Amino acid sequence: MSSPKPRTFLQKVTSCLTLRNIRFLYLMPGFTRKVSRCPVCGAKPDKVEYQTRYTPLDHCGNCGHVYSRKTPGKRILHLMYEDLDYWKRDKEHQGITKIEYGPQWNGFIEARMGSAQRAGLINGSPKKFFEIGCSEGILLRALQDRGHEALGCEMNKPTAEAGMKALGVTIKTDLFEDLKLPDAYYDVVMSFHTIEHIPDLDRVFAKIAKILKPAGAVFVEVPTGPEEYPNPDHVQFFTDESLKRLLERYFEVGEIYPNHYTNLHGTVIGSLYGAGRRPKRSAN
Repeated sequence: MSSPKPRTFLQKVTSCLTLRNIRFLYLMPGFTRKVSRCPVCGAKPDKVEYQTRYTPLDHCGNCGHVYSRKTPGKRILHLMYEDLDYWKRDKEHQGITKIEYGPQWNGFIEARMGSAQRAGLINGSPKKFFEIGCSEGILLRALQDRGHEALGCEMNKPTAEAGMKALGVTIKTDLFEDLKLPDAYYDVVMSFHTIEHIPDLDRVFAKIAKILKPAGAVFVEVPTGPEEYPNPDHVQFFTDESLKRLLERYFEVGEIYPNHYTNLHGTVIGSLYGAGRRPKRSAN
């Protein structure tokens, strides 16, 4: 495959004028929100941890959380997740090349379903699940095949539409925080490799706590390690401490399970699973 031709000066200018250049939008007022304190514990940053192409990443000396000083607004978010190519890049390193259900998905499904089972969140009895950032919806399909009720949301509309067509699932294509969902309805809210993309953690986790039943739980997975810093669409970089603190702000119990996996290219990637149990209604 030949390399794409570099964009001409006129193409670059046109991209900026039509507000499709993400780097340009990060420089413009109104398209980002400045974060002056740690979004997990509220402490002021003690140093700049890393400089991305868009914004500095600040480090919290209190809980170790690293976060973007500027977080993207809706315009930038839609540009980042606007086409099916994002899904292809995300799944390529896992050896997944098509959305249709098949053997290529086995390892992906077993890893996530197995982790939820070990945390005691899938135990055989039918439950109501909601998945934030469900991508094409393969886990929704797996949950439904096991007799559960499962709904998800995914702001990448082409990916969601392709998944609904191929897998027979239902996916909401708005941001989770903008959805109208019933209070105290779900048993489990799940989110795998998504909350590191979320600018407003408080708004999202308050809503998670609100839609869960009193005995409900949230289960998340996030990547860890400095190798994640250059990723342009990650705005939160969790440590064991910062993820546990976030969960305990909204749940009576917060648990952390360190994890790692090896991708198709042999690279070992670290991650954290986190479970929050029994939402605190006072946090809503």
